[in-house]
Amino acid sequence: IGLDTNFTYRKLCIAVNLLKRNPSALFIVTNADAFDTVGAMGSESTRYLPGNGSLVACVEAAAGRKGILVGKPSDFLAGLIQDDLIGLKNNNLDNSNGSGDEAQHDNFVDGDTIHIPMERVLMVGDRLDTDVKFGIQSGMRSALVFTGCTTLEHLIDLGVDGSEEEPLPHIFIPHIGVLSE
Repeated sequence: IGLDTNFTYRKLCIAVNLLKRNPSALFIVTNADAFDTVGAMGSESTRYLPGNGSLVACVEAAAGRKGILVGKPSDFLAGLIQDDLIGLKNNNLDNSNGSGDEAQHDNFVDGDTIHIPMERVLMVGDRLDTDVKFGIQSGMRSALVFTGCTTLEHLIDLGVDGSEEEPLPHIFIPHIGVLSE
């Protein structure tokens, strides 16, 4: 299931019947986001829209089956990323960045292959419960941008330790553009 803004009772019936009649069929879920937002978060113009998680919960309840999450935060997706990071091809990689860290970069290069450890990857997202949680569970560094569902007020309410469902990131940035400055 992926977000379908035209989800109907008819589509629910079709999904439920397909899953009930085919117990071996994979029930794949792209994400379990409870809601999405439109407008500036925390302002009176903010509108909350049901996310894919609401559709997933509906189908799971009616079909009596649990979906397999393949998006954030899932071990499946982390495995795909890890597999890609292990076997990147070294196409004319210049290990020299002028900083004197060539030896550090050489640790990641083995002939024609680059090995990037997960702890050297930065997961950037706007949600604590999916993006940041995925980064932390997967061994990546995480950065939270304030352009989506998480507000500064919510972070204050969470406190300095966050929670298991909403862990705090390693880095906070106002928007993704800051990374290119």
